[in-house]
Amino acid sequence: MGQPHEIRWHEQAPGHAPYARYRQATLMLSVGEAAELLAVSHMSIRRLAERGELASVKVGTRTLIPRTEADRLVSEAFEQQKQRQTAEA
Repeated sequence: MGQPHEIRWHEQAPGHAPYARYRQATLMLSVGEAAELLAVSHMSIRRLAERGELASVKVGTRTLIPRTEADRLVSEAFEQQKQRQTAEA
């Protein structure tokens, strides 16, 4: 498997503070951090993880989300939006 696509959050959304807070060096995010980063609810993150749409790992009582998974979700959302716009044109 190739290297994950790196998104530079501060360049993608300069007005959105959570992106600047979570640097690429952050390997794992808590459910709360992932929710803030992706601007969704905690329950959305938990549901995605339960359905297997978002990789996660349990460490004791905590659920952690790999940073690369958050990046992947955003990349896929951008790609889907781009495909919809192309199909509409």
